[in-house]
Amino acid sequence: ANQEWELAQQTALELREKAFGAIAAQILLPKPPVPDAIPVVVYNSLNWMRSEVVHWRTSDCGIIFDSAGKTVPNLYEPDTETLSFWVESIPSIGYRIFWYVPTSIPTLVPHTEGWVLDNGYLRVRICDRTGNIASIWDYANQRDVLNGQGNILQFFQDRGQYWDAWNIDPNYAQYPLESSEIEAMYMTFDTFEQCVEVKRSWRNSTFRHIYSLAPHSFVLKIETQVDWQETHVLVKAAFPLSVCANFATYETPCGTIERATLPNPQPITDRQKAKWEVPALHWADLTQSGEKVYGVSLLNDSKYGYDAQPDCLRLTLLRSPRWPDEGCDRGQHTFTYALYPHAGSWQQAKTHQKGYELNRPLMARSLAPAQSQSGTLNSDCSFISGFPDNLVLMALKQSEDSSQHWIVRTHEACGQPADVKLESTLPIRLLDTVDGLEHPVAQTSDEMRGWEVRSQRWS
Repeated sequence: ANQEWELAQQTALELREKAFGAIAAQILLPKPPVPDAIPVVVYNSLNWMRSEVVHWRTSDCGIIFDSAGKTVPNLYEPDTETLSFWVESIPSIGYRIFWYVPTSIPTLVPHTEGWVLDNGYLRVRICDRTGNIASIWDYANQRDVLNGQGNILQFFQDRGQYWDAWNIDPNYAQYPLESSEIEAMYMTFDTFEQCVEVKRSWRNSTFRHIYSLAPHSFVLKIETQVDWQETHVLVKAAFPLSVCANFATYETPCGTIERATLPNPQPITDRQKAKWEVPALHWADLTQSGEKVYGVSLLNDSKYGYDAQPDCLRLTLLRSPRWPDEGCDRGQHTFTYALYPHAGSWQQAKTHQKGYELNRPLMARSLAPAQSQSGTLNSDCSFISGFPDNLVLMALKQSEDSSQHWIVRTHEACGQPADVKLESTLPIRLLDTVDGLEHPVAQTSDEMRGWEVRSQRWS
């Protein structure tokens, strides 16, 4: 199976790079801010404008300029050969040109004492005894986010199930194991992103967390690397919260589902007993109702098992079954999850967008200055616009029936109506609405219903 996945991934990456090259070849490059500057294209595949940190692989440190010739805050990490830089307002389903000038002078990374991240939006303190999040203060809403420490690694014995690799022991909570031990902590900060690195160990395994806080952001990211070498152990990351809610919301394909956070009343059925672990795609959310609605979303990029209590969200990180594979899940793992406190409901806070952004980071690619001198695309471009905030682009693809037709498939992500009037800078126009098999269907209104999936054909 791994070989088939590697082949599928290789095919997808080759197609993506081919697409990048096709777009880049049509960009009419402006005059560089300095001689010999190398153009770098930052691509945004999502259908809303974004500002965030871009991580670009390059063997040399350097300086980044924007299209106006102003320097962009950046940091070069020689160990990973990664140049990170902050970008503002990258167009939806589009790109923007930046300029890179290699230099032999590396970016200096100042160090600081203490374990506090503060970007004026959130103030995050890391406990130097445990490596957990000691506290999070939300400046805009003047409140604590956590009720106790967060990102607590909780280990449990997890054995005795016939379908070992698929079934979690329903009584795992009765068999807690010892806590992890902290090995080291490091902190760096620069002009655009602050980071605290924590190394922890547990029995034969090691955990490396990088807590990072970008400017103008309410999202605390926790990039995690694990060397997992256990047997019949379950580990969860727990976040006790300062909110209290009777229901948790979980993202599902093209929708959401609500589950009660309190135990079901007696008598309880076998089906109800099985609802203690809930699958979700990009996020789960606890939002407290009342005079001041406030909530916290727990985002993930590849870990889909959650459980919730009225004031706590937990994410299942790893298991270690022995059947049908003796070595199942042992080895190296890299994944990221994030905490997103917000005022209002998850719809008002656009949690669905934060989940997509964690899973679809901005991408940067360099091109030769002479690569595009006669193109027709501007240095700053959005191919399709007009999306309301509650609409998500699912696919923009060539039609199965005609190379001259294009399918734009969207879904409504918040359970609310969406007025859809899309526009494109490309020489294409809307033809009709089609079904999943791309057969024409009647469209009664431009307005989409809550949770609706709609495919349109353009030519």
